[in-house]
Amino acid sequence: TSIIVTIPHQTLLTGLGTAATSTGDTITAGQARRLACQAAILPAILDGDSEVLDLGRTSRFFKGPLRKALDLRDKECTTRGCHVPAAYCHGHHYRQPWAHGGTTSLTTANSSAPSTTTEPTTPTGTPTTTPTAPPPTPDANRPGIDCASLRSSSGRTLSR
Repeated sequence: TSIIVTIPHQTLLTGLGTAATSTGDTITAGQARRLACQAAILPAILDGDSEVLDLGRTSRFFKGPLRKALDLRDKECTTRGCHVPAAYCHGHHYRQPWAHGGTTSLTTANSSAPSTTTEPTTPTGTPTTTPTAPPPTPDANRPGIDCASLRSSSGRTLSR
């Protein structure tokens, strides 16, 4: 079951005022915050005429078609000097961490190998791609990766 709660941004920030639900009820800002603690939040930005300007996601993970697009675009880890194939990388919110309001979209993501990420939100090095440009063509003479060192969460060795 989904319930849509519409609350002005200022009301959400200050906790003063009310919010409207899709069931026709009016609730306090505090009640809206408590509902948010138990819900999958789908942020939406509306203009003054209630037209949707942006619709977020309920998940911070890069899944499905979005993940495939990220892998196709980046082809490999975007950390300078790292050549791990994108299929073995994490989708990384490099512009703004998810926990700090970052969005899960192709324009805010890059592929980051687990070994190049020192913290969940901070990759070492600088991305070699930008969201609007394709990654550089890999050097044909670069050494391959040691696939034996790549393992799935179940411990199974991953291969190309």
